[in-house]
Amino acid sequence: MSKEKTDYFVLAEATTLQKVILTLSIIAGVVLFYLIVIPSIKYFVVSTLNGTVHNNSNEFVQYSLDNAKIQRQTSSLFVWAVDLYIGTPTAARFWFQPLFAMSMIAILFGVVIGVYITTILPRPLGYLKQKIEREIINTLDKIYYKKYFVHLDRFSQNELTRDIKNADLRGLHKISAEYDTSVDDLSILKNAIQWMDSPIFYQSIHFLKGIKIYMRNHFTDKYSNTILGFVYFGAAFLIVIIGLRGLKFIPISEPSLIFFSLGLEFSILITYASTLFFSRPEYIEENPKQQVGTQSATNDPNLERLLQTFIKWKK
Repeated sequence: MSKEKTDYFVLAEATTLQKVILTLSIIAGVVLFYLIVIPSIKYFVVSTLNGTVHNNSNEFVQYSLDNAKIQRQTSSLFVWAVDLYIGTPTAARFWFQPLFAMSMIAILFGVVIGVYITTILPRPLGYLKQKIEREIINTLDKIYYKKYFVHLDRFSQNELTRDIKNADLRGLHKISAEYDTSVDDLSILKNAIQWMDSPIFYQSIHFLKGIKIYMRNHFTDKYSNTILGFVYFGAAFLIVIIGLRGLKFIPISEPSLIFFSLGLEFSILITYASTLFFSRPEYIEENPKQQVGTQSATNDPNLERLLQTFIKWKK
């Protein structure tokens, strides 16, 4: 982190350049996904399913293997004619739209690539890097405000940052008692500060140390319920599509909509799983001092003797 105090409100909004770089990174990730997945699908169909893929542009192929009258045009990205189990009694032709069927997973892959790239870029360019630094400053300010009831100034920010960064486990427990903050939150803050001050090679390998403070302190608190709502929406959409398929409204020879629905639900569930992965554990109390006080009261020998006396009296 910079040794000069950075204003939280300066980092509250991303710049246009950061948003543009994030968008371009996501688009690059989507393109990379299709460049990898499309040849992989072809190879899987040919090598594993004993099939053939017809995807030459402007090629006309009969709609089904037993109907030569109806023909349909194929293309390299939008419409494929896929023959499976050729030469067997179960041979069949399916019409597959790879660009549409894999679109949700491609977008998810692009978002992951965009998050990774903008996490390791310098703050003037990195969208997530700015969010991480903002949450570090915000967390430091909250910790400081708990004790002194004033917001951080430049000197206090540098001093508190240095103390947390250089603290070992015993030191974190001492800071936890002094500032009334959980050791787990201080450990995550320490990792994020060390990550921010490390070279880009270290940041690229241990990027989760930086992302974790943003995900826990901001993203999961603000968007977890929204993502859970999308999970139910995706499940409902998938049920409707499966029902339409069961009622024969969606032909068995055109499974692209089914793949799209599965990809939609898969992408939302992965996003929801990431919020659970980074969310605050339930056992962490908001007030560590209160937790210590409760524990000491439970282990009080006078209280134990009083309880034993009460039990004997009841008998």
